[in-house]
Amino acid sequence: MEYFWYSFNILLTIIISLIVETHCTMNQSRISENQAKRHLVEIKCTSNCICDHFQGLRRATCSAKKMVYVKDNIPKKTEILDFSYNYLTKIHNNEFHDNDLNSLKVLNMSHNKLGEIDIFAFEPIRELEILDLSHNALQYILPEWFWELSVLKEVHLDHNNLGALKNVPLFKSDTLQVLDLSYCQLPHILDLTLSEMPNLHTLDISENFLINIEIATISHLQYLEKIQLHGNSIECKNLQDFLAFLDGHSVRHTSDCVEEDNSDIEMIENNGNIQKQSNQFEKMIDWASYTTKKPESSWIFEDIITNQGVEEKECPQPVPDTFLQRVIAISPIIVLSMCVVSGFLVGLILGCLCRFKKPVRRPRHRKPIHRISRSFSIRGGQVHDREFLIEQ
Repeated sequence: MEYFWYSFNILLTIIISLIVETHCTMNQSRISENQAKRHLVEIKCTSNCICDHFQGLRRATCSAKKMVYVKDNIPKKTEILDFSYNYLTKIHNNEFHDNDLNSLKVLNMSHNKLGEIDIFAFEPIRELEILDLSHNALQYILPEWFWELSVLKEVHLDHNNLGALKNVPLFKSDTLQVLDLSYCQLPHILDLTLSEMPNLHTLDISENFLINIEIATISHLQYLEKIQLHGNSIECKNLQDFLAFLDGHSVRHTSDCVEEDNSDIEMIENNGNIQKQSNQFEKMIDWASYTTKKPESSWIFEDIITNQGVEEKECPQPVPDTFLQRVIAISPIIVLSMCVVSGFLVGLILGCLCRFKKPVRRPRHRKPIHRISRSFSIRGGQVHDREFLIEQ
């Protein structure tokens, strides 16, 4: 009987826990569905920008407006922002977050007066793929700028006065493919400068003050396809081994020591005239050809709206995609069978353990009790009285 009660109690506990967890999981799912509903949202374009769509993305062209800060000048939910040719001098922390620009994928801040960027300025825009900071007054690069940019593909830092770089990684990015460091007054590129960019395939370090470059600088770049070296002060005799390494790894290159590489030149026809067009170091988005044909006064799109006032009950937070939830999704009968079998086995084991460990009662030793007994006998007409002890 004891085994039965142990099994019954454990089975009941498992079933109750299962019901509570399932209820809370369903409740959380219902709350999430109610709190994250899609609604049509309309974003008005600001007076300083021209709004339209480019390649399916919401684009705001706010260039050449003499703006000195981003605040209140940019439409919210912008995905492509052209903020070039303005008077921006500094980017502050949370500036993009406070203006609801977390959806940015392309950011052009070239041709400003940008000389200072706070350490976490780009942290909110984690979906950023292309960053153009060229033609500014930057004199340093902080690795912390790029910590949260996990999908970054293209960075343009050309035409900044970066000067000498330390022998440390410029910054870390596993997704970066294109890096432009031309016209940055670089006297050297050291071994560790590019060591944390494993997927880099296009590098431009032309028009700098380089007098030498070592093979170790790029030997770890397994996917490098193009590099531009022209416009530096490297003597050809010091560049022979480096160029031989590039040729051996099928890396296209330009330098002052070889003739112009025509492999990137294609002939195009323009109004009957044959012209040359270079594909060397093309930007993913050519800002010069950015012409807005159909300006829009606002964007209307579907967005996820949260916090709809649904009261959330306090339930234990279920662990997503647990083994139990996957089994429930397959068959509830399997779950009930598992509960019955596991409850019986656990109860049986505990019952046996408790049975074996049950203390054995030992008989208590009673102290001997002495009682005096008297007996009488008649011998020869006389009564004889005798006393003796009886031990009990």
